[in-house]
Amino acid sequence: MENLIIDIPNSSLSGDGLHNLIWNKVKSDLSNSSIALETLHADTIDLRTSNSSISGSYEAGHIDLNTSNGSISAKLVVHEPRDGRQSSVTTKTSNSGLELHVDATPTGQGLWMDNSTRNGKAIVGCLLGPASRGSYVSVTSANSKVELSLDASQTGQPLEVHTKTSNASIVTSIMVPQDQPFKGLAQTSNSSVTVNLVSYACCLTMCDT
Repeated sequence: MENLIIDIPNSSLSGDGLHNLIWNKVKSDLSNSSIALETLHADTIDLRTSNSSISGSYEAGHIDLNTSNGSISAKLVVHEPRDGRQSSVTTKTSNSGLELHVDATPTGQGLWMDNSTRNGKAIVGCLLGPASRGSYVSVTSANSKVELSLDASQTGQPLEVHTKTSNASIVTSIMVPQDQPFKGLAQTSNSSVTVNLVSYACCLTMCDT
């Protein structure tokens, strides 16, 4: 597997039919350029741009999608990384929305995931598979709604979930076994918090400050 480094400012990056190519690392450092790639496979994916959107479908052990003033809309499949570290997903934007569907069932390391935006709605759906270690999931925004749907019924390991925003509501649905350690935080201001927990055990904090 080879590395693919992309540096083409002020030009859009798009492609499909990439499922037959498997890279070690794919990295972009763009500006004023949209990114739209379908079925991109790598061990590590690190895509960065500004003032434009990121969309597509991506499969890797570590995934980092970062932009500003543009939306992020992606389907992610998270597998075992070759470096032996815990699988990770980081997405960040501002002044626009964030919408993700994350399938982490192929990894047995658990998942560390941090998704954030400002002034845009954050919508995340995530499925976790059986794991050898705990998982952490965070979804945050400001001045816009946060929605999280998380199925952790198969993990068998501790789970920690944070959802935060301000001046907008939070709606969270989490499925965990009754005997699985769980810690959650749902925090907003000047709006409502709705948390639906299916067969859970301990310890949830809801804050409306």
